Amino acid sequence: MGLSDQMAELRMRLDSTKDAPRISRQRIAEIKGELGPRFDDVALVISELVSNSVRHAGNGSLLVSVRSEGAKIRLEVADNGPCFDTDHPRGDGLGLSIVDKLADSWGIEPEGMCTVWAELALPDD
Repeated sequence: MGLSDQMAELRMRLDSTKDAPRISRQRIAEIKGELGPRFDDVALVISELVSNSVRHAGNGSLLVSVRSEGAKIRLEVADNGPCFDTDHPRGDGLGLSIVDKLADSWGIEPEGMCTVWAELALPDD
């Protein structure tokens, strides 16, 4: 089960505020049926990525996307804040540890906006 052809990608621009993680979870809930058994994982990972972005990027806006790529779901959160080395994440929270546990892979694309991404495999039907 994956995102349907009609819902191949969910994109949103959010203000970098304390409400952004909640808003991102609400928007993800709109496509809950499309995410099947990975919904809870997707909602938690996107919330953690958005929370980290709000905490470290400061004011401005965030670009968030959720899309299917074959047998996986790719999540991306981009902001204008400074990027970091995945071997030395910023902060002392558990957010990226949670992402690391739930995602099959994750990383950073530092060109242009700093984009943190995570990929979660979809279960076989």
